[in-house]
Amino acid sequence: MGTAPKSGMPVWGSVAGGVGAVAVIAVAGVMAFNGLASGSKQPEAAHSPIASESAAPEQSAEAAAGAGAGAGAGGAVYLFDESDFSSPPAWSIKEPSGWTKEPVKEGMTNYRNASLQCTFTTYQAVLEPTGETGDEATTALVMASEIDAVEKSVGKPVEVIDDAASTYVKLRDGNKDIELQEAELRFKNDKDIDVIYRMAVRATASSNGLMELALACPGSLTTESELWPEITDRVGMVDEP
Repeated sequence: MGTAPKSGMPVWGSVAGGVGAVAVIAVAGVMAFNGLASGSKQPEAAHSPIASESAAPEQSAEAAAGAGAGAGAGGAVYLFDESDFSSPPAWSIKEPSGWTKEPVKEGMTNYRNASLQCTFTTYQAVLEPTGETGDEATTALVMASEIDAVEKSVGKPVEVIDDAASTYVKLRDGNKDIELQEAELRFKNDKDIDVIYRMAVRATASSNGLMELALACPGSLTTESELWPEITDRVGMVDEP
């Protein structure tokens, strides 16, 4: 995966007062979800994202072929492992074609796909101490707070399909992966359209880092479960440049 893109220094959000403040990652836009206004329209089938010309040149083909949905050949830094970042890490993404990148604001970047009617969001923040020790316990606390805040933001029933799965993304040069805790939620937005909301979280406790990914798609998109590993396979966690 190499280093983060040099088109501008990455921006970190700040989670004031502990965890949960960033829990509405993408949810505000999901509730309006202009792309889902035509609820009767069946979205087109998802295709594997293809690297855009704007992808960072230092991202190698070897890294792009990383494991994504599982631990790579070099193993993984699991949730019960302590990550060795000395400062909050940053996201590096090989941008997929067909997705429109929106401006970065306080650590958040949004990508929208009008054809699939989906949004993909990355978020990186400086996390204040939570009182927990280690990545696994801190990540679990963050995830619980994220789910709670999503439920409050949606303001209507939210079904938690699974909050104990794992997502793996490339770590640094792609020789290893790093595990994130994954959750799948389902709810109806303000237009009464079914939404699948999938997120993955990793806290790097020793370096006060908080890393999140989220994908929101219409519930009618039958290939959402295939799209998630395809797009997260283009994401890597790297050191602060």
